[in-house]
Amino acid sequence: MNSSQKRLFGYHDLIASEQTAMQQTRSVLPGTVEFLPDLIDLFLTICLYHTGNCPEIETSEGEYHSYCSHQFGLVPYSARAFVLLWEKGHYREGGYIIRNLLEVLVKIKYLASHKSETLQIWSGKNRKKSLKSIFDETAPGLYQLFYGGILSGILHGDVSATAFRVDLVEGGKTQHIMGCQWDLKRGTIFINFFLELSACYLLAFKAIFAKNLDFGILERVDTFLADLLNWRQGHASTWPNTKDWHFKMEPLLNWI
Repeated sequence: MNSSQKRLFGYHDLIASEQTAMQQTRSVLPGTVEFLPDLIDLFLTICLYHTGNCPEIETSEGEYHSYCSHQFGLVPYSARAFVLLWEKGHYREGGYIIRNLLEVLVKIKYLASHKSETLQIWSGKNRKKSLKSIFDETAPGLYQLFYGGILSGILHGDVSATAFRVDLVEGGKTQHIMGCQWDLKRGTIFINFFLELSACYLLAFKAIFAKNLDFGILERVDTFLADLLNWRQGHASTWPNTKDWHFKMEPLLNWI
């Protein structure tokens, strides 16, 4: 290469930028970073509590219980994959996982009141209701606010996806972001949503698998729930512009 030529950004530069972004993330949010491995460890533990005291599989109750068992078995792996992407600054890609976790959670909550529809939804052959109608019945307004607008836009390459790889520069022009870097706005939107989703999943777990819980696991779940719900309350107070989002998430926290 001619010494006068500028070296192009390459694969090894991307890897180096990931490491820098991870160091920055851990420096800015040390408490969150330390909390996440223990949270994922809890999700791995509760995978073991899906057997025993189960309804007959041939019943709608049994089909729903089986569906939820399989979905909860996937959560810790999705959570770990999200954290890996988020820590290294792959925020848009982490959003794909958030979208999946939210969609599954909404289906779990919806099916709690419509257990006879479990196999239709689980097989992907449900033709009676659109996903939007399931969202609207389960958590009104959340589809428009977050799932359909932001998360689906990111997945399908809408302008919201571009926003994660472009910065505004002088003169109103845009500049492509090469590599990964810590960014306060981009870096907090999905980790905040992940923490709220985690609280929702733990509450769902307590409600669905109540007969499977011994005191030890229940105590651990309640300890994490207390931390997550305290965080949620503080976050809503500190950032008033998030109150609408927190409000629309409330149906997914209510399992009574």
